[in-house]
Amino acid sequence: MGTEFKPNSKSKIAREAIDSFGYEKYSHTSMRAVTERYIKEPFNKYGETDNKLVWVAYSTYEPLKQEVVDRWRALLSEENINEEKAACAFYRQAQGEDVSEEVSYYKKALARFKNEFNEVPVLVKSWKLKT
Repeated sequence: MGTEFKPNSKSKIAREAIDSFGYEKYSHTSMRAVTERYIKEPFNKYGETDNKLVWVAYSTYEPLKQEVVDRWRALLSEENINEEKAACAFYRQAQGEDVSEEVSYYKKALARFKNEFNEVPVLVKSWKLKT
């Protein structure tokens, strides 16, 4: 994290840690486990977010251009899902409900996006070091 707000996530930090030393030195393979055990607490303690969500490219965490975001939203819509429906599905899943239909719609839209842009869109918050 730097001193300016920029897109980041605990998952991204965990992936980078596993890739750079975690797998080789500690045999870590689970991004989720590394996030929960090692990243979450210091990230929350030393970082702050502006709570602004931004669509980024998974591989670089660079913000997607507006026309690419618009295309992503169009693909979601064409596959009978949108950001609001996806969020609702997430909450329903947390309550133990079956959201397999929504997951299927999302995966179809994601596959089309990957085919078109060779990238995965990720919605993340912007973070910086606390001052």
